Amino acid sequence: MSLRVSVQRMTRPHPHALLIVVALGAVEACAPIRHERLDDIWGLTEIMRAAVCAEPDRVAKLVACGSNVDARGREGETALMYAAGREVNVWTCSRGPRLCPARQFDQLEDERTRVEIVERLLAASASVGLVDSIGRTAVWYAVHKDHASIVDALLRAGSDPNEGSGELLGLAAVGKSNTLRALLINGADPNARAPGGMTALMVASNCVYGNTENVAVLLEHGADAEAQNEDGTAWVFARRRGNVEVLRLLEAAGARRYSHWPPLASTK
Repeated sequence: MSLRVSVQRMTRPHPHALLIVVALGAVEACAPIRHERLDDIWGLTEIMRAAVCAEPDRVAKLVACGSNVDARGREGETALMYAAGREVNVWTCSRGPRLCPARQFDQLEDERTRVEIVERLLAASASVGLVDSIGRTAVWYAVHKDHASIVDALLRAGSDPNEGSGELLGLAAVGKSNTLRALLINGADPNARAPGGMTALMVASNCVYGNTENVAVLLEHGADAEAQNEDGTAWVFARRRGNVEVLRLLEAAGARRYSHWPPLASTK
């Protein structure tokens, strides 16, 4: 009887054994991770490196292990900026070992993978308003890369669609219409002016081959076809480029034709 009891005591699991094993496993798994900026040629944290290399599972593990999602690199950049499209300095990448030796270029540029990483970082309360050393945010990089899905995710998380007083919308005006539409739907001012007084409609009308789709999207969202700066109106820019389809869209929206810019003063 005593033997039977002792065996039972030896084989009966501790009520919290599973939790202890899981906790010890998590500690062991997290132990090798360095959460601070690495002292190498790139100067990234582990979570930044995972974002650059488009590794969503690695990002998830680092978040679970307590990595600071808002940690800054040498240029003030964050993991969210890298996930959105910021690139590692080309010069530093040309030296030493490859940053992402196991990843192919198409994997690094896959937007669906990057959207997943962005969403995981946002779920971990990554800040969308942080600015790097050259004054750019995560949403700027997403617009620059024409990642419409990432732009939409960042705007829904609180990014400013009017960032840069029209610069962001002007940047989107030369890209895909989905990116431009995401900004406008989320509150971007269609008549905001970038430095130099250019509106997004002027920028789209001034494209070499004429960005007809973006011109249509801007007009649909209330862009002023008659807005002008010292170089002309959207119609004037389109005429200089010979963009016939864009001219038709602008004229249908009420844009005036000009034979000369600036308009000649009327004489009596």
